[in-house]
Parts: sequence; structure tokens; C-alpha cells
Amino acid sequence: MTIDETISRGNWQKSFSVLILPKVKAQQVAIIVAIIISICGLSLNFRVRAVGDTGLDFQNSFKLIVWMCLFFVSLMSWRRYITYCYSLAGFAITILSYLMVVSSLWSLSPFYTLACGLGFVSYVGLGAVAARYLTVDTVLVVLMGSLAVFVSLGFLFAGTDLAWLPPSSEETVYRLQGLAATPNGFGHASAIYIAASALCLWRRTLSPVMCALNLGLGLTGLVLSGDRTIQIALVGSIILVLIRANKILRFTTVLASIVPALGVAIYAAGLASDLTSIMRLMSRTGAESEILTLTGRTEIWSTAFQLFIERPVLGWGFNATEALMMNNVPLHFYGSMVNAHNMYLQLALSLGTVGFLLGLTVTLCFMRAYVIDPLPLRDFLFFIFFINGLTEADYFATPDFNGMIIGWLIYRDILRARFVEVRLIS
Repeated sequence: MTIDETISRGNWQKSFSVLILPKVKAQQVAIIVAIIISICGLSLNFRVRAVGDTGLDFQNSFKLIVWMCLFFVSLMSWRRYITYCYSLAGFAITILSYLMVVSSLWSLSPFYTLACGLGFVSYVGLGAVAARYLTVDTVLVVLMGSLAVFVSLGFLFAGTDLAWLPPSSEETVYRLQGLAATPNGFGHASAIYIAASALCLWRRTLSPVMCALNLGLGLTGLVLSGDRTIQIALVGSIILVLIRANKILRFTTVLASIVPALGVAIYAAGLASDLTSIMRLMSRTGAESEILTLTGRTEIWSTAFQLFIERPVLGWGFNATEALMMNNVPLHFYGSMVNAHNMYLQLALSLGTVGFLLGLTVTLCFMRAYVIDPLPLRDFLFFIFFINGLTEADYFATPDFNGMIIGWLIYRDILRARFVEVRLIS
């Protein structure tokens, strides 16, 4: 039996009697309920919010109540979680989380930043609790089930205008957003739903028939959302996991990487004018400029970087830059301007160089683990977030259930490492 199998079956608690409390059924039920509420309940959106509007409406009030409850629960258990700081990734995510709360002192929207900071801490703390008291299979099943409900509700409302984003001034198609705030949000939830279903099948906690049904529902939501970034992230993460597991694939990938380099060289030399036609086919608007500018992201990246230069050390405050970005993007920019559309650039904009370095530390720890201690489950989920975060503001940008998954992955690795230490000593 491998260490990972031992941990997933809960047997590691016998060797961790000092650090881990005995299993309490009511406690586990409470954690599962909290995960369901955090993933499904807090992701539901029934209103259209104006850009820069940080008012406390019904939905934000409900989120704040849940976040505060989870935050105070984590504070009451701080002595047990201090061991998480023994890991560099655990230390970095902990400091980063509380920096988000403290950034309310210099934020443009202090109360909104304070609430969002509490939200991020609560999600990461919930991930830590889940890693501590629930088995891996339990977390995956709850994650899959919660997202199944969320995606299904999106299809139930598909007959209403609320569930669809109309074409913009440049696009020509409707995009399904279900009960998420944006189509990209719905596509992201669908992609994680697909990933969780595939992992449940891999760990034999889901039958092939049920997995096929889940994948069909998730893929339909993913395609109708039109979120191409998360589609690339999902496929890319699968490829990276397979490459790490197979030497032949690693060698083939090195050879295949030459192809796009040659394509760029040929295009730069003006020898392949047909590439513009290919770009038009790949874009939603039929214009090659959508691909060349990444749907206008190059413009918004430039704006975000200029704003970062104005406050390079501690930034403008966590999740408090919507109005700032809206007032500074070029007038001809038609895309979404609520964030920098890059996870690390948004982190630098919100929390400056200090926050950027902490977030980079977390990422490098995951990448180091991918190289020296690969685990398909961890690597698969992490690279979905990482690749998507290159053109979207992922878990570092705003408090949502993605932070819970990252927290769970980090603290699960910490418990795994501590388990190895105990076994070696004994």
C-alpha cells in the first residue's frame, strides 16, 4: 500500500494521534456541508452587478456571514494548524491570506477588501480542515456532487435570459453562464466538475457509466460557455500529467515543441499568410486581432502594469481594483475590465511585490513537487488553475472555491510529508 493510499483511507490518523483529533462523525458532516455551501451555494448568482459596485446586497451579505463563520472557526483551531507553517507553501499561503485581510488598511474599498480577505482565509482554512478530517475520496465526491448541482441548475435556467450572456459589440454568439456571474465562471465550474469526475473514476469511487454521464454534462456546459482558456487549461493539464508519467511522451513533447517555434519563425518571415485565416477560424469574432491580442488582454495588461508601478510594494488592496481598472482602460476596450486577466499581474496589482512573491512561492512549490514528487491528483488540479491563470485572474484574484481546492492540495501534501516523517522515526 502506498503512502497516498494509506492517507486516502484514513489510516494515517493512527500514526498522527498527537496532531490529529479522533474522527468525529458530526464534525465530518459539518465540514461536508460547509464545502457544499462554499462551492455551490456561494457560487450562485441571481443579479447583474455593475462593474465597481461593492455594495452589500443580499448575496454579498450571505457570503460574508458564511466567511465570518468559517474564519472564526479557523481562529479557534489555530494551535492545531500552526504545524502547517512548517511547509514553505503552507507558510506562504498563510501569510498571503492574512496580507489580503490587512490590505484593507490601504485599500480603495476598505470594507470590501476586508470582507474578501476574510473570504479567502475562510476558503483556505476550509481546505485545510478538509485535508485534516476527510479522506481524499470523500473530498472528491463532495466536490463533484456540488459542482454537478451547480452546473445542472445552470441548465435548468437555460430557458431564461438570466442564463445567457448576449453577444457583445464584437462577438456574434450567446454564451451560457447559468447561475454563475459570467460565462467564464460557468465554464470554470464545468471544467473542475469534469476533472473531479475523472479523478473519481481513476480512484474507482465512480462507475464508468456515471462518469460518462458527468463528463457529458460537464463538457456540454464547458462548450456552451465559450470559455476557451479553461478548455486549453483542462487539456493542457492532462497532457502535463501524462508527460510526467511517461518517458516516451516526455521525449515526444520535446520534439513537438519545435513545431510552434518553426511556425512563429515562418509567420515572422512572411511566408505563411494563411496563418491569419487560421486565426480567424479560432476566434469567436472572426478577426485575427482577437488571437493576436488575446481578446484585448494585452491592452488591459498594460493598464494593470502601469497601475502596479504607482504602488509597487503593497498594491491597491485585495480585490479592490474594479473601479480603478474601469477608469483607466482605453476607451476602445470592449472586454471585461474587472481585473487584470492574469493571476499574477492581478496579485501584484492588488498586493504589490510582497503579495506577488508570496503567490509565486506557492506556485514554485507546486512545480517543484511536480518534478521531484509527482502526484497525478495534485498536479492535474494545480495545472488547470495555473494555465487558466495565465489569461484569467484565478484563485489569487478573488475569494471563491478555487482557494479551498488549493488550500486542500497544499495541506494534504503537508500531512503527507509529516506522515512520512513519523513512519521513518517509528
